[in-house]
Amino acid sequence: MPQILVIEDNRGDAGLLEEAFKETKLMVELKILNEGADVLNYLRHKGKYSDSKSPEIILLDLNLPEKGGIEILKEIKSDPLLLHIPVVVLSVSERKEDICMAYSMHANAYLVKPIDLNRLFELVKCIYMFWIKEVSLAKG
Repeated sequence: MPQILVIEDNRGDAGLLEEAFKETKLMVELKILNEGADVLNYLRHKGKYSDSKSPEIILLDLNLPEKGGIEILKEIKSDPLLLHIPVVVLSVSERKEDICMAYSMHANAYLVKPIDLNRLFELVKCIYMFWIKEVSLAKG
């Protein structure tokens, strides 16, 4: 079963994403990390994450405590062992500066979190259909 790694510190938003994936009955394993500092250890299978699974895609919030989303994105995309993993920024920010910064750090896509729950369900289906079903992904 493909894994989607969600990096989201807001438990409410993380819960809504979980609900959206369950309600749409998409066959994925959702792994949620709420601390930016854990992400690289998880992706590199280090420490308490030594048995972690490599995700097919990462959904990354920009606004994280301690280590921010842009910093995490930069680290992932500068690591030759991780840069093949698609990173989709999923943020409430519609600011042009945030969007441009994410793309300059090699985000694969930038999506604005919808407020409406039905729209979130639609977005989750689109993410799944495109990134899991249609795109040919390189494996590290």
